Amino acid sequence: MTALPYRTFMEEVRNRLAQKSRDELKELLLQWAADQPAANRSTFFAHLTIRQKEKLSRKELTSLINTAKAFTTRVTEGCYCDGWGWDEAICEERSWGDESWVAEAEVLFGAAREILDAGYHREAAEVYRMLFESIDQGTDSGNLPGQDCPYDMLDLDLDEIVSLYLRAIYLEARPADRPAKLLAEMNGFRYFCPAVSLDRIINALEGELPDLQLFLSPWIEQLQNSTSCHKSTLLREAITLQGGTAAIARFARENAAKHPYAFLDWIEELKKKGDPAPVLAAAREALKMIPED
Repeated sequence: MTALPYRTFMEEVRNRLAQKSRDELKELLLQWAADQPAANRSTFFAHLTIRQKEKLSRKELTSLINTAKAFTTRVTEGCYCDGWGWDEAICEERSWGDESWVAEAEVLFGAAREILDAGYHREAAEVYRMLFESIDQGTDSGNLPGQDCPYDMLDLDLDEIVSLYLRAIYLEARPADRPAKLLAEMNGFRYFCPAVSLDRIINALEGELPDLQLFLSPWIEQLQNSTSCHKSTLLREAITLQGGTAAIARFARENAAKHPYAFLDWIEELKKKGDPAPVLAAAREALKMIPED
């Protein structure tokens, strides 16, 4: 099951809470408390405290960046690995050593998100980049112990992490450079994060993505001139974001042979409106217009 994007999730939580009375909210919290396992009871009270969100200071920012740099250095120097040997559990050889790097990486990814949310876009991109480069080294023996794919060891939503990094890339880039820079970074993550998309970048945090409407036209042009094997998916998404149902319908009709999946995008947009008649009409049109092969 695909995880809800952060922004979508928070909007739905706010909507549901707004529909409840004060007494209902009180009962909701009491039920939540009653459902806690015994081991969680002593720490549950922290959830009942409203945290004051404070601006990340420059000193704290520098400390987080230095911690990420230190982690990168330890990975590069092979500090977490003790050797290479046979693992009976997987019937293969693998790196052995200190797997505490996993918890460290998870904390640092959380720090990168905090930096991004605080508005330090360039610094957030730098920390994300360091972390990705460090974990990529784990595919080679002698750097990170554990599974062949070190990302599989992280208890994190990889799609969301990549989307947050790409959001940082978007925000730090000059508007004129954004389309080329964002597409290049997206293509770099396609091999292990194929679902990456502009919509996921938009919904990775609660705030609006600045200058989105101004970005879409050059983004569409960049995709049209691209040789990326994923250009069709991103192009159709961008056209829908820019012009809605009418735009993707027009694109589908004009590109039935080259972009047949545009009809499915059009149908999905129509389904959101709840009227089956236009959906059936679009489906019949697709069957007539898309080449049999």
